[in-house]
Amino acid sequence: EYDAVGNIPDDIFERLQALLANLEDYDTEYEELLDELIIQDKGTDVYDALMSVRKRVGQYDFETAADELKPIIDAHA
Repeated sequence: EYDAVGNIPDDIFERLQALLANLEDYDTEYEELLDELIIQDKGTDVYDALMSVRKRVGQYDFETAADELKPIIDAHA
């Protein structure tokens, strides 16, 4: 559960994995999940990386977005 700016939610790993799966499958479900993660992770090290992922998907570059997401997942595994 998200409780304050600067705190990474406990379920971040599972949610990032779900986002990665959506991106790899070109599943539009990624949009809502990505927006939720960005809002919840504001003020954390994950925020900037997620903003970069958002920029990539805005350019329809899902492969690069997925590649940028993998190190974030690894860091929170």
